[in-house]
Amino acid sequence: MLDPHRKPHRRRTQRVGEVLGRGEQMARLTSPTPAEIAALRASYGLTQAQIAKLLHTSVRAYQQWEHGDRDMHPAFWDCLRLKLGFQLN
Repeated sequence: MLDPHRKPHRRRTQRVGEVLGRGEQMARLTSPTPAEIAALRASYGLTQAQIAKLLHTSVRAYQQWEHGDRDMHPAFWDCLRLKLGFQLN
């Protein structure tokens, strides 16, 4: 059942400079969308449990990211892509 008081899904963005306490212009950290998370997993033919194990998190947390109930922190997204062999900019 959907909670009528729940805020709609939004993408989390922060400037790296703000995170580090610096004012310089730097790249933006962006949470992936649920569709991006699901598509990456599907493209490798992995289960939710296998991805959760790669990220050292619970299956439930991963399911919440993939279903849009919770934002995946950009660090988890980068970690997952690194473990799957992506080159990050």
